Amino acid sequence: MRAGRLDQTITVERRVETLDDAGTPVEAWHPVATARADLIQNTTEAFLREPGQTAEARVVFRVRFLPDLELTDRIVLDGVPHRLVEVKEVVRRRVLDLRCSTVL
Repeated sequence: MRAGRLDQTITVERRVETLDDAGTPVEAWHPVATARADLIQNTTEAFLREPGQTAEARVVFRVRFLPDLELTDRIVLDGVPHRLVEVKEVVRRRVLDLRCSTVL
């Protein structure tokens, strides 16, 4: 993988539960990694759902290997969170494709 293609900076965030001042559980996102990525696919699909038509963006990021990724993590690019759908090894323990979706 050429470093020149890694022109995007993404943040991997993990959901954590903390307690607020009243002792109520509060869900928050905590950054676990920052990486350089290549945006190799960015498509938008429109389809019908219960309340009406929505658009969903499908995004694939190619990154150098990141250990311990979970499908409950999310990827943030330019302040927009993307739900991690699949982690696929392209080159064993060297390159990953992170397949994500976002409802627009």
